[in-house]
Amino acid sequence: MPQHVITGKALTSGTAQGPVLFGDTPLSFWGGVQPGSGEIIDRHHPLSGKIIT
Repeated sequence: MPQHVITGKALTSGTAQGPVLFGDTPLSFWGGVQPGSGEIIDRHHPLSGKIIT
């Protein structure tokens, strides 16, 4: 698996690491994601069924 480094602006102290779920298709959090589980529930989205939390 290729490795990439992604950087961003820190909003709080601490460190984190983990896999990145990347998608180039817009995603609506109003009806596209189940708030309790973080699952993408928009069945037309390419990442449907993935967990984003």
